Amino acid sequence: MKKQEKKPLGPRLVWEGKDKITGFVRGGDEVSTGVSFDLECLYGRWKTSSQGVGVDGDHGGTVDRLSPSGRLFLGDNRFWLRKLCHEFAGGVDLIYMDPPYGTGTTREILRGGGARPHVHAGKTAFTDESAHEGSYMDLMYEVFLLCRQLLSSRGQIFVHVDGRASGIIRVLLDEVLGGASFRNEIVWHYGSGGRAKKFYARKSDSIFWYAKGRRYIFKPKRIATPRNRCSLCGDTHVAR
Repeated sequence: MKKQEKKPLGPRLVWEGKDKITGFVRGGDEVSTGVSFDLECLYGRWKTSSQGVGVDGDHGGTVDRLSPSGRLFLGDNRFWLRKLCHEFAGGVDLIYMDPPYGTGTTREILRGGGARPHVHAGKTAFTDESAHEGSYMDLMYEVFLLCRQLLSSRGQIFVHVDGRASGIIRVLLDEVLGGASFRNEIVWHYGSGGRAKKFYARKSDSIFWYAKGRRYIFKPKRIATPRNRCSLCGDTHVAR
């Protein structure tokens, strides 16, 4: 038999310890301090009468919305991804991810919200390692390997990052999911924030869109916008 030629590998990142990361789900991976919540149960606690306290903290408001379903997980995302792989491997159609941006800073837990101002709780939420540190690449590489196990044959993944980590994230996604799975880079431009004096203002994020197969769902009519719509007022009758 004629040996099949191996396809050439695309660009890959190399760092110390990468070869030890497999993303393999083992039976003993359930040990963690993470907790999960049933959204419908939480909603039932928050739902109030006309004389109660609304979800947003305002008094005297009623909650008039559909009851949510699903689960909310609190803890290390890799732990919960492994747990989900036991139950939903190959069965997830959509993943949207807003991971750490590789800022090199420590994030603290905030308390408050609604009518009350946010205050620091004095507890560390997580340390956001620099995007060029091996520990950050360890985290994201393992997360993407686990996400690949979760995605169905028509599954899609959207990963939201900014310019600090976008280059590394794009190469990792190409390596794990394959460059042919890349569908598009969605650029989110925003006007908020300060003005830089020594460099061009950083006012855009990237959302990388990958699809595991060719049977993914995409409905262009849902996102269609008239070409002559004004970006300021939304009027579609403005002459161009």
